[in-house]
Amino acid sequence: MTADWRSTAPLRMAPGRVRLGWRPLADGTLTEALSEAYAMGRSDLTGAVALLCTPVEYLVARVDATGGCNGSEGPLPLDDVFEARVFTADVELRWVRRGDVGEAVLVGEGVVGGAPSVETDVIDSWYLLWGEHDERADVPDGWRALSAARVGVLWIPTDLTSGGRARLRVREYVGYDRFGNAYVLDERLCAIETGEFVRAMGECLGDEERTDG
Repeated sequence: MTADWRSTAPLRMAPGRVRLGWRPLADGTLTEALSEAYAMGRSDLTGAVALLCTPVEYLVARVDATGGCNGSEGPLPLDDVFEARVFTADVELRWVRRGDVGEAVLVGEGVVGGAPSVETDVIDSWYLLWGEHDERADVPDGWRALSAARVGVLWIPTDLTSGGRARLRVREYVGYDRFGNAYVLDERLCAIETGEFVRAMGECLGDEERTDG
């Protein structure tokens, strides 16, 4: 028996089919990958959320109009980042360090010019983030603090102020093998959302298993 965390809707198949595309970028630093994405006309990366892995910490940033990554206290150095996922509601930039440079790919439903796009079904789903909204006076504009005893404080870039929890919205792209079996072909990060989430245990039980107690 499992339960999902949700606000107003369960995990669901989104209407219609879409075409998912992948476009590799030139090998280079994360800064160069962001610059190339901008040069390709993906100016919608302005305001994107960036998840940055370093050897010692996990950082969440917001991308500015120049391609820089800013944390809750200002610009972040990118020299130690070994993996990054930068995303908006429409596109995701993935970058992984390989020695002195890195490999990058742009993924999205409107991305063309790389590997052949694939027509797929899609499922919209979410991951609940650790921690609850931490009411503190020194939260910078456009940020919220989530805190939990097991992970400390996590700063997330969002202008939303309601609710005590946050979740990462993702889109799964469903492929089918030659026997008709479905599998997840890819998963794209879309947004960080905040709100009041209720654990719906009742919907996980059959009618005969529900009680009034």
